[in-house]
Amino acid sequence: MKVKIKYIAYISSIIFLLLVWQGAAYFINSDLILPSPGHTLRIAFLLILSGGVWLSFLLSLVRILSAFFISALAGFLFGWLTSKSAFLRYFFEPFLIILRVCPVVALILIALFWFKSSFVPVIIAVLITLPLMITNVAKGFMNLNNEYNELALVYKLSPLKTFFLIKLPQVKSYLYSALDSIFGLSWKAVIAGEVLCLPKNALGSYIQKKSLHLESANVIAATLLLILFCFLIQKFVHFLFSCKENHNQL
Repeated sequence: MKVKIKYIAYISSIIFLLLVWQGAAYFINSDLILPSPGHTLRIAFLLILSGGVWLSFLLSLVRILSAFFISALAGFLFGWLTSKSAFLRYFFEPFLIILRVCPVVALILIALFWFKSSFVPVIIAVLITLPLMITNVAKGFMNLNNEYNELALVYKLSPLKTFFLIKLPQVKSYLYSALDSIFGLSWKAVIAGEVLCLPKNALGSYIQKKSLHLESANVIAATLLLILFCFLIQKFVHFLFSCKENHNQL
């Protein structure tokens, strides 16, 4: 019953957004400012059939996944280290504050002086998502239940087994939350970097090009496809995690 309610709510939400969009497009009456949903969806469908957007999507996806995995691995390592040492925690804190408050556009423009345009979106996405990953992982390890350490002593577990069997499961909720958040942020940061850096064959470059030509329907259509791709991949990852959880429970 709850599953049916969820899908009904999803469909109702989409229908509501389409009606609001159609109403706004009708009153504005300008495809340049706000094209209608029907016109935009037709453009999106043609983009999918043409195949021209697929290479751009694949290369953008490679950048997104690269940034995600780099941030996940580096963030986990630094988060664990800062949870073990107060000195390291205070040492890295100014850097994390700078990355949190520094405007994304400023980071992109600075990085363009040092790196190739195809690498800048990945670097920017890592810099934006790394503080969130480090903070969540460190918080998880700092909130460990020390009573479980006695269990490790009783069973004479090695430090490695203690880490994977006792400590890591306690951090799992913090870790999943951080990974879920940085995945979405990686999409935003990479596409924003591509819009400004204009690497060859990238969704962000395509959106910027169509924007310069005042083709607003193409811009919105590409953005909708981007949102759809991100949603489907994220749901697929959630499905894999849920299958793993159910398997572990069995």
